[in-house]
Amino acid sequence: MTIKIALDARGPWLPLEAHGDFAFILYDEYRKHPEYRDYYLHHCPHELAMVDNSAYEIGVGASGEDYCNFIQEAGEHFKLVIYALPDVLKNWEETAVRSWQFFASFDFLLRKAIPMMVCQTFDVRKCIDFAHRVCADFVGLPIWMERVRPGSRVQMAKEISKEGLNAHLLGLDSYGELQRAREYAFSVDTSLPLTLAKNKVLDVDFDVNYHLERIDWNDSVSLDQLQLAVKHIELLRG
Repeated sequence: MTIKIALDARGPWLPLEAHGDFAFILYDEYRKHPEYRDYYLHHCPHELAMVDNSAYEIGVGASGEDYCNFIQEAGEHFKLVIYALPDVLKNWEETAVRSWQFFASFDFLLRKAIPMMVCQTFDVRKCIDFAHRVCADFVGLPIWMERVRPGSRVQMAKEISKEGLNAHLLGLDSYGELQRAREYAFSVDTSLPLTLAKNKVLDVDFDVNYHLERIDWNDSVSLDQLQLAVKHIELLRG
């Protein structure tokens, strides 16, 4: 299986987003930065978009009418939109409550959008059952799971695919994990190739989990860094 890749690129790195297979649009970035919003409204070349509530960035993901409006606006020009149901980082109980409340209140307004259940628990059976309940074709697996239990996301993606659902890897620390997940996962979003370039990593070791200094998206970027990032993106594709 060929995994679809979305590149989380912001600030001066944003043009590299086009090297991905689909768009990954973050709620907090879209609301804060006009140039980010303008890119996805007018310049993004993709037909598929995944919109995210920014729980990883802000802890408690966006919800309610404002999040519904964001999904509608950001996804307006795409043929297909997948949206992450509201979640709370590392808290399954709150995630389940917020996801159900949003689905019950707003899903009927999001006619062309497909919900994604974010699995904030290692109990994948519980997450799969809830995904069916909210008509979610996608299940998102956060990066913190892999950091706590290495290998867990590939195994969970396998179980999810058996149920006829699509697994999405939310973030990536290792090229090796993506290789192992290719048979089971539908997609991944990542800024790892860009982070490697920013940290001047010239050659990627597939067996290494890269816990590098995160990109300050306000910093300038050199042509050499952009070219190195493109090299790492192509390598990620395998």
